[in-house]
Amino acid sequence: MENDMLETVLNPEQESFQIKGLRGISRSAKNFLQLHPKHAELVVKIALETAASLQSDFTADDDVPDALKPYVLVEHYDKDIIGVTEASKRLRVSRTTVYDWINKGLLLSWNKTKRGKRIPAEQILGEGQIIKGIDKVTKIVGNPINTWVYLSNKMSFSDCFARPIDLLKEGRVEEVLGLAAGYGSIPT
Repeated sequence: MENDMLETVLNPEQESFQIKGLRGISRSAKNFLQLHPKHAELVVKIALETAASLQSDFTADDDVPDALKPYVLVEHYDKDIIGVTEASKRLRVSRTTVYDWINKGLLLSWNKTKRGKRIPAEQILGEGQIIKGIDKVTKIVGNPINTWVYLSNKMSFSDCFARPIDLLKEGRVEEVLGLAAGYGSIPT
């Protein structure tokens, strides 16, 4: 059965992919399967566990295999998100300074609308103080929302299971950057 499924996926004449009623995977997904057929099972497990974690009745006590726990996102990325005006109040700096820090990558943000920014409040430590190293993490992870998801969810580090943002607060930038390099990548 597994070989039949791979033959169906790898058949270049087929326009779509079908498994028991599931239709359509992209050409990129087909190419991935051609290049990494042994990783398909892991990718499906990660996708299913992530989807399960987004269900409203999901709890931390659910039976998730330890190997997949780093991929299960329980917290939502929009928890305690503020705008530029609120950030400038909490930081006790001007809105111009907040925009300057955003443009330099020192303050993580993404667009809410054409005229509004979304800023995770947790990166603000106090008056004029923000967590150091977020700009370096964003350069590695790329997308600001993905960066925030990475920073705000527990990950397995060499000595603990913690949120990367908490390690940044402790000044453990290199450890956070090391794990960020592999975040979201698929084993090859």
